[in-house]
Amino acid sequence: MGIGKKLPIGIENFGEIRTEGFYYVDKTGLIAELLNNWSKVNLFTRPRRFGKSLNMSMLKAFFEYGCDSRTFDGLHIAGERELCEAYMGRFPVISISLKDADATDYETAKRMLCSIIGSEAMRFSFLAESDRLSDFEKEQYRQLVRIGGKGEPGFIMEDEVITDARYDEHFGFSDKEVRKLLAFYGVEDRYETVKEWYDGYRFGNADVYCPWDVINYVDLLRSDPNAVPRAFWINTSSNDILKTFLRTAKQRTKREIEQLVDGQCIIKNINQELTYRDLYQNTDNLWSVLFTTGYLTHRGRPEGEKYRLSIPNLEIRKIFVDQILSWFQENVQKGNKENFYHGILLGLLSHCEEWDIDSNVESGDGFSDILVEIEEEKIGIVIKVKYSRESSLEADCRKALTQIREKNYERKLRQDRMTRIIRYGIACRKKECRVMLDA
Repeated sequence: MGIGKKLPIGIENFGEIRTEGFYYVDKTGLIAELLNNWSKVNLFTRPRRFGKSLNMSMLKAFFEYGCDSRTFDGLHIAGERELCEAYMGRFPVISISLKDADATDYETAKRMLCSIIGSEAMRFSFLAESDRLSDFEKEQYRQLVRIGGKGEPGFIMEDEVITDARYDEHFGFSDKEVRKLLAFYGVEDRYETVKEWYDGYRFGNADVYCPWDVINYVDLLRSDPNAVPRAFWINTSSNDILKTFLRTAKQRTKREIEQLVDGQCIIKNINQELTYRDLYQNTDNLWSVLFTTGYLTHRGRPEGEKYRLSIPNLEIRKIFVDQILSWFQENVQKGNKENFYHGILLGLLSHCEEWDIDSNVESGDGFSDILVEIEEEKIGIVIKVKYSRESSLEADCRKALTQIREKNYERKLRQDRMTRIIRYGIACRKKECRVMLDA
């Protein structure tokens, strides 16, 4: 029974895990597979908490100058002697994580990215004294350290996606690895529970468990042998993107989610090359987001872009029941009331036959309730409707106007060469209504 080994909860540094007595599930086979299947660029797309950061730290520890070969003793890669002799500790490695570049506006995000790049560049301070660089190159390096560099446009070429069979077993825990871990800590009698709750993900040809859940539950069992499993995964990252989709989803989507909760599969087109720019163009992209972020997995072999989607395990089913359906229901109930007033307003505006009126049209960073173009006078009107519950009508009018500006709903009007923009925030509650103008 593994009394002395600590579980690496929240530890993503390979060197720390190997030198500070943490339990480690050997994923160094990834190194050999990468070297034996050479590619200039590799992109690994996996849901959060499936070991991506730890694997990147492992790759850095192996390739970077000054590698301590002892940290790999007893691991799979140590048996690949030719690869170790040719590649271990022989390269400068640039390692950048964007996890902490979390900002609400472009300029702040840019500054944070520059800081991250600059900090990484400082690790290579020997370049400033190198006799292999020209004075101009040294000055470029110094600028990179000072401001992180402005950067130039680049390209990412995608080699692997969730359904690709290469590297499939190197992210997440296999059934064999889970059995070994449970036995090490003397809780092998909880195997069936762990499998029901945290197994069920499929990457390529591999069926895997979520490692974050497994180690958290085992840690819980060490202090309380009768501990019941929990949904550890749900709060490890923001769910804003999912809430945004559910805000615009239709009743049909709710029925399909209920089918999934009942243990059924649904067949959907999945776009695994979806870019952020195109993310919100189609509400059907919800299924692609649910799939790539780990809320859904696939069963059987896909037919082109069509996938048989299902909920992976009991943990995710609980998340659907406790969180997603409630988010959906809240948005539908509120949306139905807003839609009622929205419809009344459209009916009133329809009498203005010379006005060009659009409803729920994409503009800026979302979908505006109503856009009006008065071509002859080059006037554009943006209208956002809010249903007021507990807050005051005036406060909700202000929220509506703020949303118009923050989401840049007027962008389409400006693209259509409207020179004067008028913004209306409208709040309604029962028979009450308030309108606020921002011109």
